[in-house]
Amino acid sequence: MQTKKIRFIFQFMMFFATFFSVARAQTPGGLTASDLNSIVQKCIDLPGIQTFYPADGSGHLNQINIVNYPYVFPSGMTVSKDGQAVEFISNESFSKSPVAEYFMFRRIMQTGTTVKLIGNYYYTVSGNHLNKSIAIDYSQSAGVWTITNSTIN
Repeated sequence: MQTKKIRFIFQFMMFFATFFSVARAQTPGGLTASDLNSIVQKCIDLPGIQTFYPADGSGHLNQINIVNYPYVFPSGMTVSKDGQAVEFISNESFSKSPVAEYFMFRRIMQTGTTVKLIGNYYYTVSGNHLNKSIAIDYSQSAGVWTITNSTIN
């Protein structure tokens, strides 16, 4: 009887440990840092999202940010826009000091040589907090990722 009780408690604890580790931030598996760099760079450069990037008074783009949640990208990513490095922000830092404009990638799913990226771009216009949903399909051929379909709503 005591063994069954201990086993039940152990299984219960393992279930919650597994649940919370899956529910927390994840690193996209199966994709190299180079693959992720290319995929994210193409998302940042997507023509349909350019008009939503805020600029300062002189027309230079504000800092572009990516919140590392629910996906945590590897360190050393070299994504940039207009010569300025994109900043990858931890979820903890974002919670303490939120930024007004940022990307948050919800899913990155790989099947062989294809990837589907689903995320949001959050931005502010005249004090209104807005967002655009982004879905992008990529295909890889000879080591190069190309966008095969994209939707911005």
